Parts: sequence; C-alpha cells; structure tokens
Amino acid sequence: MNETVQKMIRYSPRPRDQYVRKVGGALMGPATSRLLDKNEIWNLAYLSFNYEAHLEHPDPLFTTHVRRTAQARLDGSGAAPHECPTKLVMSMLTLPAPRFTYLVLRNKPLLESLPLFKVYGTVWLANIVERDKLCEWGAPQEVELDPEGHEETRSALYKIYKMK
Repeated sequence: MNETVQKMIRYSPRPRDQYVRKVGGALMGPATSRLLDKNEIWNLAYLSFNYEAHLEHPDPLFTTHVRRTAQARLDGSGAAPHECPTKLVMSMLTLPAPRFTYLVLRNKPLLESLPLFKVYGTVWLANIVERDKLCEWGAPQEVELDPEGHEETRSALYKIYKMK
C-alpha cells in the first residue's frame, strides 16, 4: 500500500513549548497560551510576531486575534469553524509561509475580513511579508512556490497601502 504522509510545516525554528521563560514564580510566553494549541494557529502567531525577540506581544489580546483569524472562514462568512475545517484560514497555514502570505494578500475580501487585519491593518501585513521569508519551511518536496510569488506579494502589499 502506497501511503503519503503529509509532514506538518512548522514556521518557528523550535517547537512552541520551547518559547517560555520563568519570571518570578510565573511562566510566560506563547507556550503557556491555550489559544495557540494547534500547530496551524501557532504558525500564524509566529508569522505575525517575532517571538525570538520578545516572548510576549504588547497587546494582551493578540493571541485571541490570532486564533480568531485562523478560525475565520475563507469565504468570509460567519459560519461555525467546526462545520468544515478545510474552509478555514487554518487550512492555509499548512502551506509554506510565503505561499500563505501570497494567497492572503491576493484575496482582498478575505484579507479585509481577518481579525488580525481589522485590528493591526497594514502593520500586520508588513510584518507577515517581512517574516514569511524567515520562517522555517520543513515543506514536503511536492510543494512548489511560484518563484515570483514573493515579489507579487510585495506588489499587492504596496497596492493595499495605497488604498488606505
């Protein structure tokens, strides 16, 4: 029997549970957040914020926005996330980070419906465009990126900036 095992892509160089430190008697960092419990949600958090430099985002609601964005429907509808997991933003977070960024920026209706975009706007977009090339790939050999995709992503970001 010929079975294909899909390897989960992790954007961070280390597992999420290693992003923690003890301050006083309390643990802090993304490893302590139950909102980042799924690999895909952790990928979005890591893509959206530099956890290598700082273990905590300055906005205490950041992880809530990350989770809601990952659970957003690709069609922008408000249907419950458990109804069809393959139609969630979360399903795109199994792709290499540059591909995820490219697809989000190319879909303006989806982009404008995302909680991270609604809260942080073009600052979030600039951050994911900058960070996507820093993310680990761990991608299966079959995954191919459009070689011009990153340049197109930057072009789409520029157009979005001009709209604001």
